[in-house]
Amino acid sequence: MLKIIIPVIIICFILVFAFVLYTYWYLFPTSFVDIVRDIRDNVQGVTKSTEQSLGVPPKYTINDNDFIVEEYVTGLHQPTTMAFLDDDIIILEKNTGKVLLIQDGKNNNQYLLDFNVNSYWES
Repeated sequence: MLKIIIPVIIICFILVFAFVLYTYWYLFPTSFVDIVRDIRDNVQGVTKSTEQSLGVPPKYTINDNDFIVEEYVTGLHQPTTMAFLDDDIIILEKNTGKVLLIQDGKNNNQYLLDFNVNSYWES
């Protein structure tokens, strides 16, 4: 009897977790959702309809062939706002409250401002 109950409980847990992920994907941390998206996008031999049925929206789609995505700087923690000043960029990071100055594509860790933020309820 126990040999049947344990697999049934595991399957039920997986189904409930999949339903919650499908319906309420925005409640999960973005790092987890990104992992699910990467797994979905990199799975070989699975049809597109099956991949899309996971319920996690795609990272991005580009409909313009002349448009390219180019990484300009790395090492940012949840950037939310960018302002362009000549060749420099000012970036606000959401959870840290730091305003960074990016010069020549390099993050010099030069903070223009450092706000005290409380991001306890945010992911």
